Amino acid sequence: MPEVTIIEATTKRAMTEVVNLRTEGKKALTEMLFPSAQESVQTSEYLQLDQLTGEHGMAPFVEKNGKAIAIGELNGDSMIISCPTINIKRTLTCSDELLLRAAGQPVFVVNGVDVYKEAAEAKIVEDLAALDETINNRVEWMISQLLVGEISYSVEGGASFKVTTAKPAGNTFTVSTLWDAAGATPLLDIKKAKRLVQPYSGPGFQVALCGQNASDAISLLLEQDKVTAIKTESGIAAGLGALIADYQANGMLYLGTFGGIPHFEYAGMYKADGTGTATSFIRADYIEYICTARSDMRSLYYGPIRDMEAIKDGMHITRRFANSDVDKDCGTYIAWLKSRPLPWFKRPDWNVSMKVV
Repeated sequence: MPEVTIIEATTKRAMTEVVNLRTEGKKALTEMLFPSAQESVQTSEYLQLDQLTGEHGMAPFVEKNGKAIAIGELNGDSMIISCPTINIKRTLTCSDELLLRAAGQPVFVVNGVDVYKEAAEAKIVEDLAALDETINNRVEWMISQLLVGEISYSVEGGASFKVTTAKPAGNTFTVSTLWDAAGATPLLDIKKAKRLVQPYSGPGFQVALCGQNASDAISLLLEQDKVTAIKTESGIAAGLGALIADYQANGMLYLGTFGGIPHFEYAGMYKADGTGTATSFIRADYIEYICTARSDMRSLYYGPIRDMEAIKDGMHITRRFANSDVDKDCGTYIAWLKSRPLPWFKRPDWNVSMKVV
């Protein structure tokens, strides 16, 4: 039986169970709108996005045996986009902390176990997972910006970029009477939102995501009995409000089904670029009415990785490219993670942003 010894460093750290106090980001938008089936890995640097606009008129009549009448064509435009680039890294320094007993680590080890190596490998895995989490959070942010109508960002060094969708200006509007004011007509406002997407052959909304203020306005309407058409004795089938639901792990809070559309508050937040201010993915005063049908009308593109080592190894056509190396001078381990995501709505005219507060 091999000799068993106690790690000397066990006296330097409290022996407690592992408690992870880190906050993970919410991914409700990604999970809802871009499941893995909608991911598209690109083989070329530039992504061409085409769209047709216009309306189909009615076919004209002609005399019997008459000549055909030429009708107009739909208009179209094309955009050439280079997918945004993400290139992040973390550095692991060879230090005494690697040998200290971590929370939850066994007290006894067998001779011959390379404690440094195992601790370093565990830390590397943890760091890579953290890097990947930041990319997932960025994708969630990009989707939230698509709902607004454009993705606007800047890169280190000052260059700025803006990708604008074809969401019609009329698909973002403020209700005539705000929902936190007297005389609000939420069911009529929801009908107006539905009507907006019909000229575009929209299949309708499957979900509505509310900002915090909009969510509070709905709860107040229910609590104060101001949405009289939803009373069960009214004889009107309008919906069903809920005041006892709890937040789900993905940050969604069910508020009720109004006008046939399930309404949720989405509590997901991000730290704004530059200021670090905690900001909601869904604007506080708005409700985003979203079409989740026709998954072929949405794609999460990934551009090729611009990295010579990835290209030489045939690994540049991918969602993520992870690499690592040791700085021999400093004796540190560096892990890189690269990705080039671009979520895209092919029919942004099927979504409506309604300001209710």
